[in-house]
Parts: sequence; C-alpha cells; structure tokens
Amino acid sequence: MTLSDDPANTLRDLPFTYPERGWTAWSEPPAGYRAVQRSVVLGSGPEVFARAGTALLSWQMHRRAGIDLISTDRTAVVGARVLLRVGIGRLAVTAPCQVVYTVRDPNRHGFAYGTLTGHPVSGEESFVVHLGDDERVTFTVRAFSRPATVLARLGGPFTTLVQQFGTSRYLAALRTLSTS
Repeated sequence: MTLSDDPANTLRDLPFTYPERGWTAWSEPPAGYRAVQRSVVLGSGPEVFARAGTALLSWQMHRRAGIDLISTDRTAVVGARVLLRVGIGRLAVTAPCQVVYTVRDPNRHGFAYGTLTGHPVSGEESFVVHLGDDERVTFTVRAFSRPATVLARLGGPFTTLVQQFGTSRYLAALRTLSTS
C-alpha cells in the first residue's frame, strides 16, 4: 500500500476484511479466529484512570508502543481510519484499520478498531481502561484475528509471536503513560 500526501484519501475506500464488527465487546470471539485477551493493572484512582483514558483515546499509547500512526481524526472516534506502520524501510508492515466502536462511560474508556484491506490479518482489537469500585485501574486488550495475506499465513507461529509482542508493547506503553 502506498500512502499519499492525504491519508484520508488513501484510506477512504478500503473495505473491512471481516463481517463480525463489534464482537470484541462480547464474551466469545466468532468461530474461525484466534482470540487474545490480556490485562494489566495500571494503578489506582481517578487520576490514573483519566491519564490512561486520554493517552489511549488520543493515540499516544500506539506511538509510545513504537507504532507510526497516521489517523484521519485526532482521537479515536467511530469511523476514524488509521494507518499503523511497524518496522523500517522496505521491511515495514502497514496495517489499515477503522474504529468500529468507542466506550466512554464514567468508569470505562476505550475503543475497538477493525482491519481494512491491506492489513496482514483480518479481525478486530479493542482497548479498554476500567476504573473499578475499588479504584483499581485495569487496561484490557481483546482481539480476534486470522491471517489475511499469504505472508501472514506463511509466518504461522511467527505471526502469532509478533501479535503477542505487539500486545505486550501496548500494555507496557499505557502503564508508562498512565503513571507519568
């Protein structure tokens, strides 16, 4: 995929690569996908919750995790399209996504995005920060995916390891951003 000077134009007409949009908000992933769910306690209190929510919804977590990100919107809003880029030069992988839902409740902030054509996998990933009754702040990443390109299919277990590494980077990045 070639990114033009106008990312909105580049991403505008890309279709979703899966039909089960919004399923990361449910308890069970759709059949035929690999599911992931990982959580980390970020700290406690409304201040940590507010910092984590702001960092998450303004794409700071992605950038702190080492992902180049171009977005059609400054924050995660339904319909926002993003182009994630990981790697260097010709070895970089681009991954276009679109935000499919957001969560903005008094005790939960977050969003989920789904994959668009050109992403190496097909599926959805959600990122939600929760302030519990005990004031503990927890960050959870949920995803379901399957390979969408020949390269991702050929990668087999390596593709899964890359996804696990990415999830670990997200968890560590938001922990750092919410406590600094």
